[in-house]
Amino acid sequence: MIREIFENDSSIIELVQENRFRNVYLYIDVMTYGVNADEIRTFVSESDNEIHGLVYEYYNSLQLLSFGKVSESLVSDIAGLIIGSGMKRITGPEDLVSALYERLSSSYTITRGSIMSYSGEKKAIAEDTSFAGLDDFAEIARLICQDHHLGIGYDYENIRKQLVYRYEHENCENMIIRKDGKIISHVATYAVIQDLAVVSGMLTAPDYRNQGHGMKLMTSFSSYLVQSGKQPVLYCYEDEYHSWYEKLGYHDIGSSAKLDLIR
Repeated sequence: MIREIFENDSSIIELVQENRFRNVYLYIDVMTYGVNADEIRTFVSESDNEIHGLVYEYYNSLQLLSFGKVSESLVSDIAGLIIGSGMKRITGPEDLVSALYERLSSSYTITRGSIMSYSGEKKAIAEDTSFAGLDDFAEIARLICQDHHLGIGYDYENIRKQLVYRYEHENCENMIIRKDGKIISHVATYAVIQDLAVVSGMLTAPDYRNQGHGMKLMTSFSSYLVQSGKQPVLYCYEDEYHSWYEKLGYHDIGSSAKLDLIR
């Protein structure tokens, strides 16, 4: 059975905390906004007074979390919410999302990846890195739009507004490298809580790649977060980047998958 919940429940919060590395974004959102806020709806799948999964709806996307073995009843509950809903993206633990994909493959594509955590050494922050401010976000948005991984499915104004909102309201930070009078490399936190930060938005302008800028920026930013008392984690969905992140000091702590609505 699946039902909507409207108030924070200590037992649910405890389950989310215990399983935070199965869906870090969901964990941070629940701890920050709770289960009931503007544009947020939360559902639990349960049987015999035992909770098996959590669905966190925000606008046209879903974040999922399962507790224990993924059961047929859990998959049926969540699939029932998704079918016909028009949800554009669904993200969660790989075992749960893969089971859902078996029922939704006619409407969604699936991408599988890893959740990685930084365990590298604390290193000095490179002198040619700096933190971006509000005046830089238009240029960063244009840089992201040029990237065939990060920019896909987004437009310039949407990205710029997201960067501004995270900076002003969610305590997110953006580190950049400037060269030849322009921003040529960027990385940021996309979600932050007291002791944890999701790192994303890592890219370097095409003309400046394979020159060490990305590695220097990523190492500096990861070290900065550790020095600030936060554990850096990231989602990696591209095999070509997995070994690169490992060289920087990141290692797998979980598996994730995402479903994207076929347009």
